[in-house]
Amino acid sequence: MPTPRLRRVGELIKRELALYFNRHAQSYKPFMITVVGVVPARDLRNATVWVSIYGNEDKRYICLGKLNDAAKTIRFELATAIYLKRMPALLFKLDDSINKAYHIDKTLVSAGQILTANIIRKNGDG
Repeated sequence: MPTPRLRRVGELIKRELALYFNRHAQSYKPFMITVVGVVPARDLRNATVWVSIYGNEDKRYICLGKLNDAAKTIRFELATAIYLKRMPALLFKLDDSINKAYHIDKTLVSAGQILTANIIRKNGDG
């Protein structure tokens, strides 16, 4: 469980990353990037940045590669905007919770349809 300081640092990095992607939207033009969360390590040397990228699977991994290649440049830009003793090294990871939620929703809808069909058959209404 992160300490309150780590949570504040994570939220600060998340906010500055969102501003960075807004300013440099041309560099990531075909991609729509959303910063879902930032989890800094206890010693603040590293931070895992969870991003959600709109597009198909191949485009997401291409964009993720671009982000990890540009991580040092992004870290430098963040260090100029955020005053910390040590700016963590950034590791971008893909957050696929939206896809998981979509599949769960689809499964629940199909299960609901099956359940409804079974209830109708048992009642003799169909």
